[in-house]
Amino acid sequence: MGWKITSALAGVASGIAARQIIKRSWKGVTGEEAPETSEDPQLSWSQALAFAAVSGVVMEVIRTLAVRGAAQYYANKTGLGPLGREAIEEASAED
Repeated sequence: MGWKITSALAGVASGIAARQIIKRSWKGVTGEEAPETSEDPQLSWSQALAFAAVSGVVMEVIRTLAVRGAAQYYANKTGLGPLGREAIEEASAED
């Protein structure tokens, strides 16, 4: 239960942070406000594809960093991995 809460908080925080980074980056590169989605009819096809690609990469990189950081924090605080004691016991049994 503790890992699920930690993971969810990391996911929400990373989504908020990624959105802000995307907005600022888009504005810095294009000089225009970032669209809410790549489906915005005001965007050209090239802009829509660029926005979708950049958004996807930024979101996934930041989410990965946040969740891995949360997993390390959780493991340090509890002595367990995010998957619980079973994953630790299986890993030590394989060694």
